[in-house]
Amino acid sequence: MYARAKNYLGWTLVLPALAALLASVLQADAARRGTGAVPWLDWQTYANATQRFFAGGNLYDSSQLAGPYLLPKVVEVGYAYPPPSIFLLVPFSGGTPGLIAWLVFNACLLLSGVTAILRVSMRLGFPWALSLAAISLSVYGPFTDGMAVGNMNVGLAGLFAWSWVLHERRKWLGAVAGLVALTKIFPGSLVAWAWRSHGWSQFRNAALVAGGISLITLPLVGVQEWADFARAVTNARPACVGHGVSFACAMGPAIGMGAAQLVGFAVALAAFATAMFVSSPVLAFGLVGLAMLAPVTDMWFHYWLYPYVVVVVGLAYVLGPRLSPDIGDRPRIDREAT
Repeated sequence: MYARAKNYLGWTLVLPALAALLASVLQADAARRGTGAVPWLDWQTYANATQRFFAGGNLYDSSQLAGPYLLPKVVEVGYAYPPPSIFLLVPFSGGTPGLIAWLVFNACLLLSGVTAILRVSMRLGFPWALSLAAISLSVYGPFTDGMAVGNMNVGLAGLFAWSWVLHERRKWLGAVAGLVALTKIFPGSLVAWAWRSHGWSQFRNAALVAGGISLITLPLVGVQEWADFARAVTNARPACVGHGVSFACAMGPAIGMGAAQLVGFAVALAAFATAMFVSSPVLAFGLVGLAMLAPVTDMWFHYWLYPYVVVVVGLAYVLGPRLSPDIGDRPRIDREAT
């Protein structure tokens, strides 16, 4: 009876929590519009690139190919991701319905991932976990910022969260890492997390998926788009603006931007190596998160969604055993499986 009452109380919190989540996104969008910023800027960039490509144009702007440039200068007219990623964006590029579908898709990936962490590691019943996840995201600036611009980091952070929940129960994490590496390169680092759980075969799975998709889509995108992508990535320079501090931007003024970027890669390699051998899965997960972000040159505000996931994992893992076992309908997953 007590457990049922707790579950009922949890369900009464779900709708207010989801309403708060929606209100926080709308408020962030209104705040951006108040500054004169382009609404849903990153989604607009993705949609423009998709429409431009299927109209016979180039994915990457001429300014990205001509020489060094700053990414904020090519927003809406350029593109910064591997060519095959354009096919993921097709269902979400069609005006307002596409925008709504994109926002819901990304928000659901992250919300479900955080909810699953709380279910598995903290042993919360579903309504309590969902409500807590929604409330925490509604007051977390990087989430509302990422949603207000429509950036894909929201959904990728959700996949990062799911990689914690399922890493001992699914052997396709390497394949997922290969897939997400074709959207943004750095999340492909998740292959190291998959390797820690299931061995070197995960590198093979990641390579097969990434290579297979690249080959299948090559006749559609062409070799030239891949060459343009390589040049656009090489020519990109850190803008060093926003709320995040990367290794490149923090150390660049002192040792030079090129050397500072090498420091970021060195930190990533060191974090990878350490993650493979530490005994604590939580520490290893945090190190993989560090390895993902260390080479990133422009740490926009929404990149802090990845540390948020790591913190949720750590807190849930530590607090889970201290909670009363009768909090709602606990999932039947042993702690050792997490």
